[in-house]
Amino acid sequence: MMTEMAVALARAVARWPVAWVTAAGRGLGRLFWWLPNRRKAIARRNLELCFPHWSEAQRQACLKATLISTGEGLSELLLSWWRPSDRWLDAVEIEGFEHLQKALQNGQAPLLLSCHLHAMELGGRALNRRLREAGLPVGHVLARQHNNKVLQKHVDAGRRGFAEKTIDKKDMKQVLASLRAGHPVFLAPDQNFSYQCVYAPFFGVPAATVTAPARLARRFKVPVLPCFAYRLGKNRWKVVVHPATDVFEQDDLNAAATAMNALFESAIAPYPEQYLWVHRRFKNHPQGRNAVYRDL
Repeated sequence: MMTEMAVALARAVARWPVAWVTAAGRGLGRLFWWLPNRRKAIARRNLELCFPHWSEAQRQACLKATLISTGEGLSELLLSWWRPSDRWLDAVEIEGFEHLQKALQNGQAPLLLSCHLHAMELGGRALNRRLREAGLPVGHVLARQHNNKVLQKHVDAGRRGFAEKTIDKKDMKQVLASLRAGHPVFLAPDQNFSYQCVYAPFFGVPAATVTAPARLARRFKVPVLPCFAYRLGKNRWKVVVHPATDVFEQDDLNAAATAMNALFESAIAPYPEQYLWVHRRFKNHPQGRNAVYRDL
């Protein structure tokens, strides 16, 4: 019941003027900054691990900015999942669409490789809108299942509103089925994994990194197009689609995972505050599960 009420409220908020929705998100982010909470502590630890060369003042400034951005990112999720009209997506600039268009017109549906920048799902909805306008198959979404099944039902329905199909993150057979049907597949394999993974450096820290996308791309010769979404300012966004990358065409899976994480580092570098630092990226660690977060 509580989840249903929360979703009903979120759906109502998603219909507000876009500027109101994102302002509310920034206000929520400021609460994340002002109030003691575990996600704030996790973000602080991640920044300490990944940017040891920064001064304490630099890390504090990024911590504040990323918590505010996290709140705004939550508001962007509401818009992405539950705002009925696409008109607000006129504020999203898309760069490099020709790379995706060419791949699809050549009959090569690609993996759209991304990472958890806060505007990621907003970017997916905007890119699918452009695909529809061009008469091309929309991208399907690979995503983890939420532990709250009631919430998952609503989120899944929201995603299918712009992506037609969602795929569980473990279901590589369905990923292949979508690709063979001509649909690109959005995936963001930059979070902590505990299966089918190797340790590869992420900003110099050993990170459990999934290998399934690399194995799928190599075995079935699937093109891989990096695709990242950024917030340029208040209610202005940009999606960048890059040419096909060879990150998975490495000698072994460790090298492929390392190359993929390096790609994500370069995507995060221009806007580090917009990355999901509140996630326990290093939960699985060579020193033991939760070793770097145990004291938080």
